[in-house]
Amino acid sequence: MAAEAWRQPVQKQFAAKSFVAFRDLHRNAFREMFTQFGLSGDLDACIDDAFDEYLRVRAFPEVASVLQQLEKEVALAIVSNMDTMLLLEALHNNGLSFTFVITSEEEQRYKPAPSIFQRAIRYLGLPAENILHVGDSFEEDVVGASAVGMGSLLIQRSGRSKDPVPKGTKVVRNLGEVRDFVRRSWE
Repeated sequence: MAAEAWRQPVQKQFAAKSFVAFRDLHRNAFREMFTQFGLSGDLDACIDDAFDEYLRVRAFPEVASVLQQLEKEVALAIVSNMDTMLLLEALHNNGLSFTFVITSEEEQRYKPAPSIFQRAIRYLGLPAENILHVGDSFEEDVVGASAVGMGSLLIQRSGRSKDPVPKGTKVVRNLGEVRDFVRRSWE
């Protein structure tokens, strides 16, 4: 219930026509949750805790090795709804890097807005149909990427919350399956 209470105001802001900074997005979402559950508290402290948590998150065990394998074969980019510096620090803390980093802060739009994916297409210099976007949100990642002609995979790790997946959506369980999908697509 709390996850859904968080997801709804965040998705509403992702879909809004006017962009608000990632920190303000959190402020609005926490404010809405406080109201919904009759809570009071220090919004800034909650936001600081959330941002600290983003920096402490550890990548899944297979991520570094799979990305190292893939980067020898394809250009890797990350398209994220996070602020640029927060994302770069989180990536650094996990020893990860990408050829290109595209953020909502840079684009002034959140996924699933087409422009953030179109920026990735321009940076990679490939036709959209030759790009595969992988993400864990059907709405932000699959719908957004598909809208501009990219291929997409929904990653749903076991033990994580599973929203219903529309029929026809390609689903993988980890990045190893993404690597295998990419390699099979070349055959």
